[in-house]
Amino acid sequence: MVALCAREALRKLPFVQTAKHDGYEECLVLPIFRATAALWAFANYPRPDIERAAARAVSEADDAFADKIIDARLRPAILRKALFSADAKSASEAALGLMSSAFNRNRGAAAALRADAAAIASGHTFQNILACKLWPAARPREITRLWKELKQDLLSANRDFQVWAKWYDARSRGKAAVEAIEVALVTLCDEIWQKGAKFVNREIIELTARHEVRKRPEIAPSITPEVPPLRPAALEPAWSRGRLILPQNPSGTGSDYVVLAAALKLLRSEIWALAEAGERYCTIDKRSIACLRNVAVRIPGFVPAQNEIFFLAHVNGFLEGNSRVIHEMWPEFLATRYDEVTRHLDRTVRQFPRWCDFVSNAEEEQLTSDQIAELSRLATRMVAALREDKAKDLIDPAIPLALEVFHAPLQRGIENTGEQMPGTMTVSMLLLANDLLLSVDNVTKRVAEAALANNNTGAPKATADEADAAFAIEEKDGGEAYSWMTRTLEGIVKDTPLAALRSKFSWLDPVIALFRDS
Repeated sequence: MVALCAREALRKLPFVQTAKHDGYEECLVLPIFRATAALWAFANYPRPDIERAAARAVSEADDAFADKIIDARLRPAILRKALFSADAKSASEAALGLMSSAFNRNRGAAAALRADAAAIASGHTFQNILACKLWPAARPREITRLWKELKQDLLSANRDFQVWAKWYDARSRGKAAVEAIEVALVTLCDEIWQKGAKFVNREIIELTARHEVRKRPEIAPSITPEVPPLRPAALEPAWSRGRLILPQNPSGTGSDYVVLAAALKLLRSEIWALAEAGERYCTIDKRSIACLRNVAVRIPGFVPAQNEIFFLAHVNGFLEGNSRVIHEMWPEFLATRYDEVTRHLDRTVRQFPRWCDFVSNAEEEQLTSDQIAELSRLATRMVAALREDKAKDLIDPAIPLALEVFHAPLQRGIENTGEQMPGTMTVSMLLLANDLLLSVDNVTKRVAEAALANNNTGAPKATADEADAAFAIEEKDGGEAYSWMTRTLEGIVKDTPLAALRSKFSWLDPVIALFRDS
């Protein structure tokens, strides 16, 4: 039950933002982070020294509630000692009351809690449960908003709070933790914690650095450079039988496929019905009606591939951005139906973890105006390269076509905003730009894998992907295919203007250097 309470403490931590006041990062956020980290560490590593540290952290967090106004704001979400409890009996009592709390009547929160309880009932270890994502499906929008606002406050406080932002994001995504670092963090002596956030956070940064230096393994230099893993994006291609394709299997989801397919069918009928209702009013712009019908036609009655799900998510972003115009021009009852449809579409696409992961990453890596301008030229070049004659037997035509589908609205947005871009670009347009960049990057990585696998370096082909990539060239005209691959990769960093985007493709430098030396 301590593990269950630890998970709840993590889920509710963003609610600290609801008690925001001057200097709350120092006197409120830091103690609650400390208590949450201690509870999480004790659930993972149940040792006496960690239990003692957790008890002290809980006491400090409890003192942070001393102000009656702060206590009133936090009480509905954060249960003080009942939640931040390192005592097994208290933790069990707190766990029994979690389902009845106001927060857990939220569908997303209730589903997450039920998933944890089911895992416990089926015999999973606490460590396995704590290693899972906090939200088995989509993170509730309210939590997303609160955490985004809290993280902005922490990063702007200029007290090295990025260590806690990274810690929370890692726990939220179920990333593996290093026991030595987690234990050292929560067992820092009280004298250090009393010196304030700046001192504490700097100490955590230094102990992390000391651990990494101590544990850094002696690795022999590798002849073949490594290609980084693919990032969550619309296009995550794969080599199959010597051909680069877009996987057509349904994209991963935290929901039942049958239920999700039914939701898509219902959504399609709702959008079509809205367009039909709007058609009866001559004052409504017919272009908006046509747009809704095009969206409805695009929604399948089954769970589609990942690039199609991302397309629908971007479409919904543009629909939401058009809400103000709809409310100005449409009858109010139809405008309300329009908002309901966009919310329904948003809830549906958030059932796909890869989309949620992409949005989370994109919020941290926003592109500049120069990068977006260069991205448009880069996408044009990549599409042309993928359609060359030498690539037709290697590259599925669906890949350049999908890149064109995502590039077209971005190009129109650039042309419409002109020199003011991206200051006047909508959030949905900036998300689309980030998606296009990562999709081009993912295609480039797959091409690099195949080229490296066939380079005469004598390096073993350790993975199935590398072996399949090698087959792409071996089964065809090896010289021509290898030449196209290396020329295309060099063009990414040489022929295309990439001054602003250069850092995004820095991983290519050792790859291209290897080709030049071979």
